[in-house]
Amino acid sequence: MLNTILPTPKRVDILEGQISLSFAACCKHTPWHSYLETLQDTFEKTHGIHLDLAEGGICLIYDPSIPPRHYHYEAKDGILLSASDDEGILYAIATVLQAVYVKNGQMYAEKAYIEDYPEKEYRALMIDLAREWHPARTIHTYIDMCFFLKIKYLHLHFIDDQRYTLPSRAFPHITDGNQFYSFEDIDAMRAHAKKRGIILIPEFEVPGHAAALNRHYPDIFAPKLEGSQDTQITTEAGSVITADHIVCAGSQKTMDGIQTLLEEISEMFPDTPYIHIGGDEANIQVWNYCTECIAYMKENHIEDVYELYSD
Repeated sequence: MLNTILPTPKRVDILEGQISLSFAACCKHTPWHSYLETLQDTFEKTHGIHLDLAEGGICLIYDPSIPPRHYHYEAKDGILLSASDDEGILYAIATVLQAVYVKNGQMYAEKAYIEDYPEKEYRALMIDLAREWHPARTIHTYIDMCFFLKIKYLHLHFIDDQRYTLPSRAFPHITDGNQFYSFEDIDAMRAHAKKRGIILIPEFEVPGHAAALNRHYPDIFAPKLEGSQDTQITTEAGSVITADHIVCAGSQKTMDGIQTLLEEISEMFPDTPYIHIGGDEANIQVWNYCTECIAYMKENHIEDVYELYSD
């Protein structure tokens, strides 16, 4: 219904009456045929009914006069969704999925005219997959939710102290049990997201929150501590962070390992413009007691661990 569309459109002109529609969808603009499939798939999920590829229902129209990311929605005889680019037409599809309703085996919509566009470029939802494992099918549901609510980016927190949930060919033993995603899972997520205009942002936590790296490959990632110094700190939230949670910053082996993992992530997500690197809650005082870090700072005339962190 028009008064429950989220987010609220910029312009909504509600006209008198309602229209009855065939369970059908069409589009003459060939590059958008995959979005017809998205409309069909999502309509079946939300309403339990299949849309035929035919006229008399919802029609996608390419209109180069409409600004990028904008769309027009017109419900008079049928429903016309008009846009000039992929982003705009996908927002229009998300709107029509919320606007139509099914009653007694028939699809209806209020007569109306809508114009809308997003005010902000970066609209995101973040899901923590490292602390709380989510099966791959659940990620597909989150992608659908982002599409339905016009959230452009889905930030996936794949890695933290608890587990490393991405596959790795270079470090095959970096995962725990069966709680990680296969390369096939990632490919399926990407394909599902691309058909809905959702950009996946993978997060790789470093230098802190890296206990999973240290636990499985300590010889490569863990600091090389000298003595039994008390290096733990407590955050404002009460979490205790020890030397187990941070990678070494002075070892070339560590840097090469991190570079390799980042390259793997880049290959898994070629469509994304970003890889998020956490950088938070890093107990960098540990580096004061790491033989590799001490040697690196001395060799490169780095004054303290703060300068090492920013090096």
